[in-house]
Formats: sequence, C-alpha cells, structure tokens
Amino acid sequence: MEPSNQPEAEQDWVVWFINEFADETRRLSNETGGPYPGLGDHPETPAAFLRCGEPALVNAANKAFAVVAAGPDPTGIADALGALFMGKHDVSPTVIDGDIVLVFGTSDAPDLEAEVGRRLVATLADPAVHGLGLCDEHHCVDVFIDRSRRHNRRFCTTTCQVRARVARHRSRATT
Repeated sequence: MEPSNQPEAEQDWVVWFINEFADETRRLSNETGGPYPGLGDHPETPAAFLRCGEPALVNAANKAFAVVAAGPDPTGIADALGALFMGKHDVSPTVIDGDIVLVFGTSDAPDLEAEVGRRLVATLADPAVHGLGLCDEHHCVDVFIDRSRRHNRRFCTTTCQVRARVARHRSRATT
C-alpha cells in the first residue's frame, strides 16, 4: 500500500468516532440510551459534519465498526468498505495482491460516511499502523490502532489490559 501523510490526529478521530457512536461499543459500555457526545468535542471533526443528526452519525459509525470487525481479512474489509461507500460515491473496493485498493469519484458535497471511509483507508495504508483492532477484554469492543513495534496490541487501553490480566489470574486461582 502507498504510505499515507495522514496525521495521527485524523486517525485518532476515526477511532474516537467509532467508539463513541457505534451501537456495539455503546452497548457493551452500558451507554445505550445515554446522550451521545457532541462532534465538536473532538478537535479533528470536520466542520461540515457538526450539523449531522444522530441517526447519520450512528449509521456511519456502525458501518465503520463493521470494517474494523472484518479485519484482518482483506476481502472482508473490502466488502465492509463497499457497504460504507455504497450509493455515496463511485468507489469500488477490491483486493489486489492482498492489498485493498480504492478508487474515489468526486463529489462537491461533504459526506460523513465517505470521509470516515477515507480516513479508515488512509489509516490502514499508513506504514506506521499495523492494523485496527477490537479490544480483547471480555466486556469491551472498543476500536484501537496498533502502532506497536511488535505488531501485537490486543487492548484499547491499559485499563482493559489490567482487567484481563486480573481476570486471568483470578480464574487460575479458583480452578
């Protein structure tokens, strides 16, 4: 894949957006029914999207979550990206030699799903990023970016890592 010039801040926005608005991440963190954060709470939110309604935000986040959940299979990721871009632009994700290749059409109007998809693709293409993942802690499905040297990140935060370690220790102590 081509190296990306996308700054980490844009990549982190995609992760924040998915974790705050996707139904699955909100369900497991017991945030269903609670208020969503404002898009203006994150400095990397494109100004054009500050007026988007909650249904559009949740729909885009759910589609983006499906992209991450499909990994690391390139075909699954390409299919999920296809659903994210469907009917929005002339975009056809495909896999060539194990890499996901996208060709974007042009559009005058900003589109939330297309921008989230563009940032996801740029994140996946960044050579400093070893992938996107879902937290391995039993009660968490937050998305994270693996920028680790060993390419082995499994948890979204050290809090989840410690919870998993304590649970593993307790399960060994009781058996």
